[in-house]
Amino acid sequence: MLNTLNKILFLLVFVSTFVSLTLIANQESLLNLTDSEIKFIKKHPKIVLGIKERWNISGYNNDLLNLINELSGANFKLKAVDYSVIQELSKKGEIDGLVTCEAMEDKKKYLNFSDVYISMQKMIITTKENPKDIDSIKDLDTKMIAVYKNNLVDVKIANKFKSSIIIKYDTIEDVIKAVATNQADVMFGSNLVYYLAHELGYTNLKNVANLDEKLDFVFGVRKDWQEAISIINKSLEYIGKDKLIHLKNKWFFSQKRFENYVLSDNDLKYIKSLKSLKICVDPNSMPIEAIIDSRHVGIASDYWKLFEEKLGVDVKIFKTKSWSGSLEAMQQKKCDILSLSSPIKELKQQIKFTDSFLELSLVMITLADKKSIIDFRTLDGASVAVVKGHFLSNYISNKYPNINLIKVRDIDEGLKKVEDGEVFGCADSSVAIDYAYHNGTYSNFKISAYFDDKLELGLGVAKNNIRLYNILQKVVNNISDEQEQTILEKYFSTKYEKQFDYSMFWKLIIIVLIIVLVIIFRQYNIQKQNKKLIKRVQDELEKSRDKDKMIFHQSKLAAMGEMIENITHQWRQPLSQVNSAVLIIDDTLEEKGIKNEVIEEKLLEIESLTKYMSNTINDFKNFFDENKIKYDFIIEDILDKAIEVLDTKLKSNDIKISLGIKTEHKCFAYPNELQQVFLIILNNAIDAIQTNNKKSSKIKIEVEKIDNYNYIRICDNAGGMSKEIEDKIFEPYYTTKHKTQGTGLGLYIAKIIIEDSLGGELSLQNKSTGVCFIIKLKVEDGQ
Repeated sequence: MLNTLNKILFLLVFVSTFVSLTLIANQESLLNLTDSEIKFIKKHPKIVLGIKERWNISGYNNDLLNLINELSGANFKLKAVDYSVIQELSKKGEIDGLVTCEAMEDKKKYLNFSDVYISMQKMIITTKENPKDIDSIKDLDTKMIAVYKNNLVDVKIANKFKSSIIIKYDTIEDVIKAVATNQADVMFGSNLVYYLAHELGYTNLKNVANLDEKLDFVFGVRKDWQEAISIINKSLEYIGKDKLIHLKNKWFFSQKRFENYVLSDNDLKYIKSLKSLKICVDPNSMPIEAIIDSRHVGIASDYWKLFEEKLGVDVKIFKTKSWSGSLEAMQQKKCDILSLSSPIKELKQQIKFTDSFLELSLVMITLADKKSIIDFRTLDGASVAVVKGHFLSNYISNKYPNINLIKVRDIDEGLKKVEDGEVFGCADSSVAIDYAYHNGTYSNFKISAYFDDKLELGLGVAKNNIRLYNILQKVVNNISDEQEQTILEKYFSTKYEKQFDYSMFWKLIIIVLIIVLVIIFRQYNIQKQNKKLIKRVQDELEKSRDKDKMIFHQSKLAAMGEMIENITHQWRQPLSQVNSAVLIIDDTLEEKGIKNEVIEEKLLEIESLTKYMSNTINDFKNFFDENKIKYDFIIEDILDKAIEVLDTKLKSNDIKISLGIKTEHKCFAYPNELQQVFLIILNNAIDAIQTNNKKSSKIKIEVEKIDNYNYIRICDNAGGMSKEIEDKIFEPYYTTKHKTQGTGLGLYIAKIIIEDSLGGELSLQNKSTGVCFIIKLKVEDGQ
């Protein structure tokens, strides 16, 4: 019985505060669409925007349009259209507009443009080999610049370089092909170029420098559909810069994503037309590779098994007696591919090298009694063996000309010379030296030095076979981490014990110290955990109490929701009957010719109040609705409505409202619920002033924004409250009034609304002059 009474009292307080609320504006969409924009969406269930056939239809633009459709309720769709006719179709209205469009003057005659939704840096693009050493815009003089003849921006940039040769092409595809095949030195473009380059089979392009110019892309929609542009702009503003940047990074700013694609149908057709591929290998460089018993073995062999499977073509080894012999065979075009080679300078005129997919340390091995090498410049005049044709031969000659290089047939010959004292040391990759050392009869060696650079190994292809190069580049970039790890673990398990000189004594000392430290740390940790356990038990007990309170609170709210649903059902018909009665009275008076301004005013007041009560019922239901929608509104407007509701009560008690507000403050929340809080707090202030019979009564209201929060202060001058009341003021059913005047639920409800529904904070400051209630609401990004 007591529970039921409490529920009824709660509802009465809630209803009595909401009865005089003013009428709320109709619900608007998140984008605040106008009536004409909403009608436009209904009238045009599908809006088709053209996209150039070459661009990825399921990419950036599709993701962005899906977001716009979701927000606005519109239905923008992409249609791939041939590049040569896309503008003509938009002129004729056969498509409704364009995406990835530049706001050119000639298009303004038949298109309206949206705000810019993506900007892309213009850049200078050449091949990865960069044979003309182009590193900046200054290097473009005297170079051959390829431009698309209809791209006036690129033509204008190219014309700045008076001594350069400008080659104009009919299509952007021709421009890309010219640069990729070295028919031209450079082109201008953006990251979008990589999509098209990949589809054409070219993966050897790279950006070498940025230009000052940027490409600003917009949506273009037919001239008579201004509402469509307005809908797009409102959606772009709501989506925000952060989300747009995220999409941009996802689709356009990882050049590697444009290279790591599987072979195209054209690639597979080309490979199928080849009966086989001949590769030249190093016959004596284990574990990298070698020819043993007429078989190709080593790391390179395992990689080529992967390549052969991906290519679907028979791979044959062109046998030679040495690495230098393989280089000569490659130069003489006796083989198609150079297996696992570093980019050798002498061969770059004839051979293109793919990206490296294997990186090895370079070392020098000497006899154990030689001093370790700190600085290679100290080896003035010293003889060092290196395999003929090896990357190290040129590297050492250029970087350390003071070293006397002795070129040998293979690494075994080099190690033999070290052992016999003919040379100071032998330089090669760490794995090659380790393999030769452990599989030979050598002794008393050590690694004395590591070179700064690494040995980067890829594939070499005849320069005139650009198609094969591009295919191999894709295959190399598609080696998975798992495949690479499996191969390397097979050959890189050997430990380099010779290069370290640790004594067993120090090893044991370190082990003992570690054990002691572990024991000390463990004891410390046990004590620490014990303290934490005690604290945790105390915290869990406190949480359990809080949980019980929360369950009790939730059960009350659930019961309130059910009760409000029942009362809604009971109140709607009486309210409707009251409205009908008002209309009958009004008609009766008019028929009898009775006109009385007071009666007319009161009839209108009754009609208005019944509407307010009907809306209030909806507000109650929405308060418990999990799917209720937030709105943008001005805090000061809601305050004005609350003050207007209490205007009569304020005037009868001679209470003045002082508004200390300098500017408007926007909020994104539930305006009805916030107005309910204002009414509760103002009512409490009026009651406090009445109780204390204060003269010159005043309620001061201030609103200000600090950092990312709106602060609303409502202060009275009723003389404050005792400490006992202050501690209990927000508790349910606590009141200082007689039970016929209040239930003690008002401020409890206000706190629930602010903290549970609006996600803010409600607190008070109690002073001798009066009480200030402070509402803190976060300024949300969605508003």
